[in-house]
Amino acid sequence: MKIGYIITAHTLPEHLVRLVRRLATDDARFFIHIDRRAPDDVVATVQRGLGGRPDVQLLPRHPVHWASFGPVRAALEGVHALLAWPEPLEYGVLLTGQDYPLRPPAEIESTLADAGGRSFITFRRPEGRFLRRLTRWHWHGTVMGRRVRLPNRFMPLTVRRRLPPGLLPYTGSAHWCLSRDCLEYVARANPELVRFFQRSAVPDESFFQTLLMNSPLAGTLVNDDLRYIDWSEGGPSPRVLTSYDLERMVRSSALFARKFDPGVDAAVIDALDAHIDRLRVVA
Repeated sequence: MKIGYIITAHTLPEHLVRLVRRLATDDARFFIHIDRRAPDDVVATVQRGLGGRPDVQLLPRHPVHWASFGPVRAALEGVHALLAWPEPLEYGVLLTGQDYPLRPPAEIESTLADAGGRSFITFRRPEGRFLRRLTRWHWHGTVMGRRVRLPNRFMPLTVRRRLPPGLLPYTGSAHWCLSRDCLEYVARANPELVRFFQRSAVPDESFFQTLLMNSPLAGTLVNDDLRYIDWSEGGPSPRVLTSYDLERMVRSSALFARKFDPGVDAAVIDALDAHIDRLRVVA
């Protein structure tokens, strides 16, 4: 089972290098997008740690602002690079630079090999503010050197709009494990649909869901992103995982967890490495 890992990152380059090295196998390839706004030392550290590896491709860089189309554009760069790789890759896994596996790479590969071509992505029909992300016109850009989003608290009103005819909206997690068939379908996305999502809010949590759930491949989607994520704090980002979470993480059925920050708790990554190594010995 050959897997392409698409990783989007903007900080913590040492953790990103460690993530790639932990997932590396003869059948794994890595497509890394580093936010164009990231400091030069982030890029330099990644290049020192991963430069020259034949299994790693650094993608063209785009600015990635929260709630904008930037995260989708970065993911699509990875999708196109994965599909263009000289040897066919059967699955694409979208990660961030603050993720880490909970299982040995060989087990991740075997799990996807046994999936029968199914893809893993969370999805649900949106309501309330999640629906308004799509049915209201949003704009993200720069005015006089300052980042501006519309609507905002000073200009809360915006234009209502309709979804493209026949399209049912879906939302869910921004992360996924998609089969090659799904990746090829995404890569052929109608330019009009792409433009529609460029004027939505937080499109990385709806673009892939809406596109695939309205496709002939909808029946191959499993409503599970195979991630352990803790949203208990109720904020716009998940809670940083620590050693306190270790037992729940390793007891879960997830293949990956997010998010981690070695500056908050580096020991939890060492503990996960030890756990993964024990599983490899048992296998």
